[in-house]
Amino acid sequence: MKPTSLASMALALSAAGCFQTTDMDEVLPDERIQVNLPMDEGLGKAPRDWATWYLFTASTTETINAMAGTVLLWVDGITSNYRPTLVDRDQNTAEWGPWSTALDPVETLLWMSYDPETDIHTWGFDQWPRDAERDAASTVVLGEVDPGASRDLSAGRFQVDFTTVHELDPTEDATGLFDVEYDIHANGVTAAVTFTDFGDDQLDAVYLYDQAFDGDGLMDLAVEADINPESGTGLEETWYTRSRWQPTGAGQADIRITGGDLGDTVATITECWSSSFERVYYVESLSGTEEGDLSECVFGDPDYYEE
Repeated sequence: MKPTSLASMALALSAAGCFQTTDMDEVLPDERIQVNLPMDEGLGKAPRDWATWYLFTASTTETINAMAGTVLLWVDGITSNYRPTLVDRDQNTAEWGPWSTALDPVETLLWMSYDPETDIHTWGFDQWPRDAERDAASTVVLGEVDPGASRDLSAGRFQVDFTTVHELDPTEDATGLFDVEYDIHANGVTAAVTFTDFGDDQLDAVYLYDQAFDGDGLMDLAVEADINPESGTGLEETWYTRSRWQPTGAGQADIRITGGDLGDTVATITECWSSSFERVYYVESLSGTEEGDLSECVFGDPDYYEE
């Protein structure tokens, strides 16, 4: 699902007039669940000793933000600017759409429902071929908001079925499942992201995120990858990465690698960076490499992610 598809949505829904709230949509997830990692505008361009694992952390969080942000952009862009095309207050349901443009092979519709007995909100995006009827629709995004949700505080989850999206629209390249579980609380946000059979490599990965609003942040990532693809045995190792950072941008990554070619050996890496994202300390157990000054690490001793 491309963020640029919002343009075609706007054209299709513009005739619907000004937005009138359904009240239900106030609890939908928003940009607060995205990672707020401090970044330099010249990332990777300026002549400096960029910290390798800062760049890895920044790249990972940007990828997660882009994928979750696409869904959030669709939801916010639709519900903030366009009134529902259908509201059934007796059934506690609302719909926006469907919409498509000349080159879209699918119709897309946003829907939302509320169960007053359980206090659970359910929402999703349905898509179906333009030459088919709505009863041929598949739910490509499915979300749920837990009881007790408000505009300011909420918890829930949503899943994007990229495989079905790709089957309906071959211009969408991604495949696999992308799951997000989040909790927006008074002091910040926590989120867990899971990739299942994702992309050509059928990647399985788990990503955890915890950040205080305007405060410290933490990212955990567990992923299987071959540490030595050219000269190793072809087995995959499991990489556990924990990155922490302060609002200034200074941070630290602690990596633990197990399995695969390592056998019973556990490899570790720690890298610390300054508020200018330059390496100030680095140590690697396998090679024995150590450089910089541990006292310059803003967090100090390693803190490895455990399953």
